[in-house]
Amino acid sequence: MSPTRSIARLVCGLAAALGLAMVPVVSAAPALASGTYGGRPASPPASVDRSSYELGKKVYAGEFERSANAAAAEAQRAALTSLQERLPIRARTDVDLPSYAGQLDDAQYDALLYFLKKRFKVE
Repeated sequence: MSPTRSIARLVCGLAAALGLAMVPVVSAAPALASGTYGGRPASPPASVDRSSYELGKKVYAGEFERSANAAAAEAQRAALTSLQERLPIRARTDVDLPSYAGQLDDAQYDALLYFLKKRFKVE
């Protein structure tokens, strides 16, 4: 009997005596390589009006210059409340659209509606 074979028998016998299962050792390297790919952030489709989309995106993020628009405040509040309810759940927690009522000029309001229509498919 070769020395290698006798060592293998000894190790297997010892493992069996201790109640250990002989499991082949598998490299952990492939498991560490799995995971998600970050990729690039989504960009709007080519058919989108980029200036309106970008302005709407800034308004949605709260990064806009607020202006007093008391005349349109109630109409904006009603529309923005309705839109808030139709947003996906994750987006609802990110933004409070009704709080923007009366702070948006007409261009900002229209851009926000355009952004929501394109980004979240709500009208």
